[in-house]
Amino acid sequence: MIYDDKYEKTEERMLDVIDTVQDLTKDRFIASLYIRRCTPLDVDIKLAEVRRCLDIVHGESLRLAKLELTYNLDFAVDDNQRFTTAERLFNRLRSSMACIRKTFHQSCPIIRKLPKNPNFRPSVFERSVLTKGCCGRDLYDITSFDDNVQALYYEQQALFANVILSLAICYRVIKQERETCADPKLCVQRLDDQCRRILAELEDKMDHMKDIPECEIQKMIDEMGKDNYAQKNFHKPTVKALTDYAIYIAQQRNKSKNLLQNASLIISDPVKAKDVIVLLQHFDELRPDNRRKMNSLTIRLFCNWCHNDKVDNPKQKYYRFLLNNYHGEKEEFPEWHAVTTSKNGRDMYAEQRKFNQEVEELLKKYRPVIEKEAV
Repeated sequence: MIYDDKYEKTEERMLDVIDTVQDLTKDRFIASLYIRRCTPLDVDIKLAEVRRCLDIVHGESLRLAKLELTYNLDFAVDDNQRFTTAERLFNRLRSSMACIRKTFHQSCPIIRKLPKNPNFRPSVFERSVLTKGCCGRDLYDITSFDDNVQALYYEQQALFANVILSLAICYRVIKQERETCADPKLCVQRLDDQCRRILAELEDKMDHMKDIPECEIQKMIDEMGKDNYAQKNFHKPTVKALTDYAIYIAQQRNKSKNLLQNASLIISDPVKAKDVIVLLQHFDELRPDNRRKMNSLTIRLFCNWCHNDKVDNPKQKYYRFLLNNYHGEKEEFPEWHAVTTSKNGRDMYAEQRKFNQEVEELLKKYRPVIEKEAV
């Protein structure tokens, strides 16, 4: 009869293998030697194989223990597009699972008779005397056997213990990941912390990097909101994508910092200088509906607002600052002459009060966002 040693790389199979491997007893171990009629030479061969596997499996368990320290602290991980978490972790246990499958194969009874159904292939995890089925108690204790048999038993126990440790680490990592995904604030913290670590590593190279005009992660954050994005995409973006996002954020902050320095040269009030930066980023929201070209009156009112609401004499330096730093199409901007003549037939004090109210609403909406991003 041919046995099947395949297994699904799922969390359920992980727990099942842990339970299966834990069932090893001395009586079952002795029965596994009898069922294959092992000679002293067979025991020596098995001992050499188990010791070789033990070295490999112990190394895997140490690498997994190291992975556990940082895996759920990182928002982005490698190979995330190729596997689910359970499958990815199982793939780190290739050698461990290969050793287990071989051990279980060698402890299944040999059945020469062909089954009625040729496609019937029972699992080694179900038919191995090491863990399943009835097993009578041996008349003699393990201490009555040769030294090599005793050594094989204890080495086999050590091998199974390392496999259980590795699988327990994998299960613990998956559980921690699930708990992290349930907390949107914690997901955002993981996102920000990894971005800070990336930028710290790239600090010496930032000045030589090209500007990133568009960032896919930033687009998704703008559409979904940062909390919602972080919760739904924990461990989904690649490390490269997150690196691009971190660089993009750093570049935008540097631009805002330089912009603030320029704004401070023409506006002495530091609070208003920061508010000007907020308005620049959302200036299109002050544009009247169905207007392709920027409204000259809006620009005049902006200049007046920068100049402490003095409506009679708008300063051209505020117009130049807005023109130089406006993020949209410069062709939409009216000439300075149109700005200075835009008050004709209007109550400028009433217009200014209305504009200031709209500005205050914008600032209340976007100030917290800008301050949060600057942290």
